[in-house]
Amino acid sequence: MNDHGHISVRTYWNVFGGLMLLMGLTIGAYYIEKLVLPLPEIVAVGIALLIAFTKTALIVTFFMHLKVSSRLAQLFAASSFVWLLIMFMITMGDYFARGWPAQTGPLS
Repeated sequence: MNDHGHISVRTYWNVFGGLMLLMGLTIGAYYIEKLVLPLPEIVAVGIALLIAFTKTALIVTFFMHLKVSSRLAQLFAASSFVWLLIMFMITMGDYFARGWPAQTGPLS
């Protein structure tokens, strides 16, 4: 048997409560943005992504036992997160470049 630390049931309930709070915040942010205070799309998406990344961090840290895993497992999880950010940056570069006027004439 491994001698890893264990996460208490109370911690699981606290994380569950945090996830429910964040879910309510996600729903509330949607309704506020649509009905009360229209925000620019980039701000609304930024808020939604911030909430989503927070929920992801809670799930990975506690429910997937990354908090009590070895340093190597934590390193692999962190490197995969960095890779995900790189992929988001590449995708956003393409997304923000759309709608630019087409270049006419030679490329040089």
